[in-house]
Amino acid sequence: MGLRLNKISDAVIRENLLQSIALLQSLQETAAPEAGRQRERHLVSIADLNFEIGTMTYQQEGSPAEVRAALAKAGQYFLEGIHGRQPPNATDSRNPYEFEKAISLVVCFCDTSFRKSLGSFREDKYRYPPHLETQLFGEYLVELIKFLSRGTLDAEVLASVIKRAKADSASRDDHVFTLAKARGLQALQAGNVSEWERAVVELVDAHRDEALKGEYKLLADGFIALPALMLARLGMERGYTCRVNSPYLPFGLLVDIPA
Repeated sequence: MGLRLNKISDAVIRENLLQSIALLQSLQETAAPEAGRQRERHLVSIADLNFEIGTMTYQQEGSPAEVRAALAKAGQYFLEGIHGRQPPNATDSRNPYEFEKAISLVVCFCDTSFRKSLGSFREDKYRYPPHLETQLFGEYLVELIKFLSRGTLDAEVLASVIKRAKADSASRDDHVFTLAKARGLQALQAGNVSEWERAVVELVDAHRDEALKGEYKLLADGFIALPALMLARLGMERGYTCRVNSPYLPFGLLVDIPA
């Protein structure tokens, strides 16, 4: 029996895993379009299937090496697909949370050289239209990209995101998720270990709630708290010790963390 991480039954996960493996094999046998929206869809479909295979293999307590390989491929294909997008048209919808998933996968499972490439992504490649409900998250994402690609960020902008995410007028997503992510990034920049670990805890707790009774209860996204794992890894790369113990935070999948 696999790990009990959300509401999907073990039998369904095993069936879905086999289907995803077969679909990926079929898709990889098809030549990728050379350019345009069809190429983007092809690459993102490969990314999605690798993500599902990696997370479901983790839930089934499969080989960590296989999990890492699938999730690394997912991150790379997501980045390639998103980076190759054409300028958006009036009917396009580009979800910034998909790009956050790509960033988290790349940070956790790929070579650090991929991080520098993040600075070349225009915002309209991953967030369009610029809806008001994703404004705070979008601002946080811009600072995260700066931090990962350049090693610096705008502390005033990040502090403003935190202040607005604390407000009573903030959405639940911003108050629960964006706030913890921004606090964690701020703590990394400041070298504040206790605040960094507090942010990891808050993200894992919020993810667990979504996995058991919220948006992730029937999705493979519920198996790993990727933003928390990314934040944890970034701190561990700086020599911090993370004492958070959760199946949603599989430190055993992380390798090549600088001493």
